[in-house]
Amino acid sequence: TTLHALLPHRIVVHTHSVRTIALAIRADAEARLAERLDGLKWLWVPYCKPGLPLTLAVAERLAAGAVDILVLGNHGLVVGGATVTDAAALLAQVERRLDAPIRKVVEPASPAAPPDRSGLAVREPAHPRTHILARDHLQLAWATAGSLYPDHVIFLGPAAARLGDADAAQRGSKLFLQAGRGAMLAAETTASADELALCLALVLERVPEDATLRYLTTEQEAELLDWDAEKYR
Repeated sequence: TTLHALLPHRIVVHTHSVRTIALAIRADAEARLAERLDGLKWLWVPYCKPGLPLTLAVAERLAAGAVDILVLGNHGLVVGGATVTDAAALLAQVERRLDAPIRKVVEPASPAAPPDRSGLAVREPAHPRTHILARDHLQLAWATAGSLYPDHVIFLGPAAARLGDADAAQRGSKLFLQAGRGAMLAAETTASADELALCLALVLERVPEDATLRYLTTEQEAELLDWDAEKYR
């Protein structure tokens, strides 16, 4: 709320755009965004914990001048306009500029066997496309290397875990991947977890093979997992 109130526009739209996140998680995000958003009034904001810390970071950067677009590192997109129509048009333009080709994934020739639950209390994800996280070697490596944005941590715990990892439950992981076979979610998760698991697949399929990703630190994960605002929600 403080972030949205900070902006001078009458209409403020904040999305966790798949196209934006696919760039905002990259180590070279600011340079790539500068190429795509040239000519627009935009601002890059490195990752800060959502809420007041992020608002203060944005306020400091806006001192140099107002903008219509904020790209939040490892987080999402904010656009502002005088009317709903203006904001919607700007959002659509940014989405077009940030779009990236979906990387071709070669799946097994025969249907993959369902994941072995390994004695864990897990369930099938609602979206079959989520399984690509385990069946594509790059997505598997990226997804299990760490957390890439706040909502993943809030709804799925810190990073994805390999199915059968004995310490995963203790760490709080709720998304489990078995190489070459598929994905599973912790049994107690809600529909929100299904959407965030699918989101991860949609983000990572837009990341090129040679990209270097920027992950949240363990301290940043801990801030989100112990956040009173999210516990209350």
